[in-house]
Amino acid sequence: MPESSLPWPTTPEVAPPAALDQEVLTVEFKINFLRPAGGDRLRCWGHVLRAGKTLAVAESEIFAAASSDEKLVAKATITLALVPEQ
Repeated sequence: MPESSLPWPTTPEVAPPAALDQEVLTVEFKINFLRPAGGDRLRCWGHVLRAGKTLAVAESEIFAAASSDEKLVAKATITLALVPEQ
């Protein structure tokens, strides 16, 4: 079943694939859990490594923060197939 949420940012300085509302299918989804996520809060950032006509590859990192100390706790890489409208 196609997914409706896309992992890339929608800011003007980043060119998204052809249409942000198009359907996508997960081709590969890999998460590396590096350490327990202890702390007061979590912070995640992500960006698109490559967005082509048929595939998009993105990555994200999750940091756990306690006070001013942040530690990388997980890293994910995802490949999505962009489904053309029918």
